[in-house]
This record gives sequence, C-alpha cells and structure tokens, in this order.
Amino acid sequence: EIEGERVLFGAGSAVLGGSARNAVAAVAERFGRLEADMATLGTDVTLEVVGRTDPTGTDAANEALSRDRAETVLAALAVRGVPRTAIRIAALGRTQPLPGGDPADRARINRSVSFGVSFGLGHRREP
Repeated sequence: EIEGERVLFGAGSAVLGGSARNAVAAVAERFGRLEADMATLGTDVTLEVVGRTDPTGTDAANEALSRDRAETVLAALAVRGVPRTAIRIAALGRTQPLPGGDPADRARINRSVSFGVSFGLGHRREP
C-alpha cells in the first residue's frame, strides 16, 4: 500500500496541496502500523522517500526541486510521528521517470514523491 502512494506537486513547486497532505497522512499512518508490527518481530523498517520532476528545466534545477519535494514530504511525515531516522530520501530529478500514458500524464505523475519500503534485522534505531 505504501509503495503505491504518490504525493503529487504542481509544476515547479514543492508545496503540499490538500490531496498531497492527505497522501502523506495515509503513508504516515500505514508506516506507523508497519513499523510497530515489524518491531514485534525484531525487524527494522525504512521508508524511502523518492523525489522526481517532470522533464522541463535544467538538470541542476530538477535535482534541487526533487530534493526539496522529498524533504518537504520527510518533514510532513516527521510531524505525523514517523521518526526521521526511519526515513531515507533520494532526489532523482528527471532521471528514472515513472511510466505513464501520454506525455502530459507522464509529466504529471513525475512531479511527485513516491515511496519504497525496506526491512533489516538487528539494527535497532534510537528514538
């Protein structure tokens, strides 16, 4: 469920709109449940927050914007109780785009943050 979520942004923006805030809240709630379940098994879980951009603009501007988007989502997740130590961010800019239908749809879904989840044993994080 977490890996299927997308936090969408406006063109050139790293500001969370209403639907983006709802997506972040859903991820925070799901990740909290997952982290609690995995803790009972002695397993750590890490949330990867991956920022992307559409293909417009320079590589440098897109990398910075994708990092801003990922950091915006990280901060919103932290406010909702997800430990910063459980989050890893990646800024992909316009590299490794998500697939989509027509060019406008691809641009829309790549102005986003997506998520990955990974598990590890025996590496307990401090709160």
